[in-house]
Amino acid sequence: MIKAVIFDIDGVLVNSEEFYFQRRMNFFKENNIEPGSTDINDFVGSNVIKIWETLVPNDEGLREKLKKTYLDDYEKTHQIDFKKYSRPSLEELFQKLDEKRIRIILASAGSRYIIQRFIDDMKLNDYVEFFESGEECKNNKPDPEIYLKSIKKLDLPSEEIIVVEDSTLGIQAAKDASLKVIAFRPSNYYLNQDQADYQINDLIEVLDYILK
Repeated sequence: MIKAVIFDIDGVLVNSEEFYFQRRMNFFKENNIEPGSTDINDFVGSNVIKIWETLVPNDEGLREKLKKTYLDDYEKTHQIDFKKYSRPSLEELFQKLDEKRIRIILASAGSRYIIQRFIDDMKLNDYVEFFESGEECKNNKPDPEIYLKSIKKLDLPSEEIIVVEDSTLGIQAAKDASLKVIAFRPSNYYLNQDQADYQINDLIEVLDYILK
């Protein structure tokens, strides 16, 4: 019996990957610099370090300068509207999980600030027991560290926990932590989700796999 669900955020609870991708492209355009890639598939599910290595592959000095400007200034003045981009069935799903006393955890490669703003903006504090961010991990996805830390805090056997992910790296991280994975299938770009145990097209379908 499933007693806890660990959710990734970007691409799962929030349709944010396209927003973040376009924001990066706009930043480079406004600075008259050609990014290392203009393919969204090179960024989806990646972490900050790998994203910037892809954006600026051959000039570490320029990379660090642009990254600092982007993270310190541009990102903060061009923030995502979580209410606009969240999945339509998010609130209904969390309510039903809460009614069934199924514990809700978030595990995202993003920063603590962004995760907390998402929780606050969507008024999820009463549902989310705790969250893990990439900032607390020495190794980000696809390393299983973030999920191993979540398992330890939950103090539950792995068979009583299920993960909802979307990216190839995230799915691999969860599987390497010996967890079953439900993959949210994106509609506007491709992700290899072959390692996942199940696939869904709508968040509410999570219930089909945990309330058996």
